[in-house]
Amino acid sequence: MTQKLYSYVLRYDDGAAPNPFWGTCTLTICKPDIRRKASVGDWVIGTGSKNSRLKDGNTYDLSDSVVYAMKVTKNFRLPTTTNFADSI
Repeated sequence: MTQKLYSYVLRYDDGAAPNPFWGTCTLTICKPDIRRKASVGDWVIGTGSKNSRLKDGNTYDLSDSVVYAMKVTKNFRLPTTTNFADSI
């Protein structure tokens, strides 16, 4: 099976989506098309935007930066994801 690469621009990186905490990176509340189509073995990368606002309140050009890369190892649907999050 061919691996696919999905990417999108993170306008805001506040930790909600993607959620990189507790040893698992998830797209729980963002990018429904990627969540629907991505399969185990595919990759998802998030890149910075031209106007990325950081915690210091300032805006930076991070359009040439990879913010994160993750390999899809499991594909949960929303109820399963909610149960998983409640268990950790």
